[in-house]
Amino acid sequence: MDWQLIFFSTYELILSLTFGLLTIYIATRFINLVFLRMGKEAHANVSIALFTGGLIVCVMILVQGSVLPSVDALRTMVLGQEDISLEIVFISLGYFLAFYSMALVMSMFLIFTSIQIHMYATFDVDEIAEIKADNLAQAVLLTGALLGMTY
Repeated sequence: MDWQLIFFSTYELILSLTFGLLTIYIATRFINLVFLRMGKEAHANVSIALFTGGLIVCVMILVQGSVLPSVDALRTMVLGQEDISLEIVFISLGYFLAFYSMALVMSMFLIFTSIQIHMYATFDVDEIAEIKADNLAQAVLLTGALLGMTY
């Protein structure tokens, strides 16, 4: 049995799960702090839920590409030394943290900029106020624009 393949797969799975959950937490906090600025009163608002869910999906799509370079770096280092050591794993994890941090910051910036450009283009409508007022049509429109920008 190829133990290195199992190790690489487990490493990728652990990174994806751990930092996927961390990304969801960070994206949710970012959305609440920057755009919505609402407390517990938003829990029954379908428009906010749709908008928040769409933004989280966009951030996850943009950040998910940071896992593969780390796994590839680990594979390359292991092939060069033909052995998996703790030092190699930590170097690979360092590459991942660098890629992940850059991807997360850039995705947040891209999403923020996209929303601002969309809101500037539709200057006569305050989308965030409409979403807070549970206007489902505005939530679908803004979430669709973000998904389009992400892809």
